[in-house]
Amino acid sequence: MYPATISNRHQSNHSEIDIDKTKCSGLLGKLQYLNHSRPDIRTAVSYNASINRPTINDYEKLLDLVRYLLITKDKGLILYPSENSIDEPVVPTCYVDASYLSHMDGKSHSGYIIGFGDIPKSYFYSKSAKQKLVATSSTHAEIRALYELTLKLIYITSIFQEIGREVRTPIIIHEDNQPVIDLTNPDKIINGTIKSKHFVMICEFIKEKCREGLLALLKCPTEKNESNVMTKIVVGNEFHQSLTDILGTPI
Repeated sequence: MYPATISNRHQSNHSEIDIDKTKCSGLLGKLQYLNHSRPDIRTAVSYNASINRPTINDYEKLLDLVRYLLITKDKGLILYPSENSIDEPVVPTCYVDASYLSHMDGKSHSGYIIGFGDIPKSYFYSKSAKQKLVATSSTHAEIRALYELTLKLIYITSIFQEIGREVRTPIIIHEDNQPVIDLTNPDKIINGTIKSKHFVMICEFIKEKCREGLLALLKCPTEKNESNVMTKIVVGNEFHQSLTDILGTPI
């Protein structure tokens, strides 16, 4: 059983009956606490957290996650020591993705991962969250996810500066959406209108960080985007492979 399956085996005539939200929130809060060391449940927990009126079936899905954690209690996030000396710059590795119209209210889902090194990777931070605003296209959703990652990278680099560690820039962000890469190209001019000013503002903010040399976007195939598992429910071999990479554990 994997968190991505969200099994329907418990469904019955009573599965849509509302359950005490306090009871559901208590279990959900405990699972959210485990997100830091078990990013393999982050997406499933995030989708369940977006439900306003939980039902018995929703609560049983959370119990499925508890069972999954029980049978995989020997697994967890592994952080590998850096091969660089303390005088060498830190080399971040980032992937970002978004799932368009993945929620019933028309909102999309953002996901990204941040780590250090190449092989093996150590992804110390991951994010899977429902977007706050409705995106009008898949590119719009991807831009918002990239914007959130950009803000997080600015925060992380400031922390490294505070402790006296250099970060190698530009930080490479792996993105599988070509229109997003085109829109955030520092050399490209966007002819926005009054209706698109908020979208243009986000693009220009990211372009500014690219001009400053903080970021650089790199096109990667969708199947190689390791943050894909942070935006949608995946199963089987894809789930195994993606989470194996993120946890840093052997298959």
